[in-house]
Amino acid sequence: DNNKKFKVENKALKKEIGTLEAAESKLRGVEGNIGKANEVLLANIEKFRTLDATLRQFGDSNVKGIKKLQRMSHKVMEQISEDLIRHEKEILQKVFDQLEMSDRSDGFSREEFDKFWQMMPAAYYERFKRTGDTFDSIAGHDGIIDQAEFTRMVDKFAEQEGLAGGSEKS
Repeated sequence: DNNKKFKVENKALKKEIGTLEAAESKLRGVEGNIGKANEVLLANIEKFRTLDATLRQFGDSNVKGIKKLQRMSHKVMEQISEDLIRHEKEILQKVFDQLEMSDRSDGFSREEFDKFWQMMPAAYYERFKRTGDTFDSIAGHDGIIDQAEFTRMVDKFAEQEGLAGGSEKS
């Protein structure tokens, strides 16, 4: 009877491992695509920073066209920053959704939280550690990170990076 239970449990675990492996593979593809998009966006930010610096040099001459160009440059830089923030949030949310669907309970336990960061690029985890947040500080009294708590963590994580000019290479 114990052998039958073990076989059933072993089969269920193999199925779950297969599901997680497929999800990880899919996420690696998404990570690669978003990473490439981030690299392009970072290159554009750098170009606009250079343009902005050049425009500041000419700004003192009160040329209306240069001022207008400078305002346009700032708008484009803000849009690129917003795109970076959105990309950061998408990556984190997709991994959360995959892990969230792998069990029957809502939110993240400490174990799922650790798995989450193991699935992320190392640079993401290093950035997360620099925020000073921990599982306990995010989860609160119930010991589970729910969707609202996760969203606050993601917002803070992505917006800090967007304000700093983009994701570190992972």
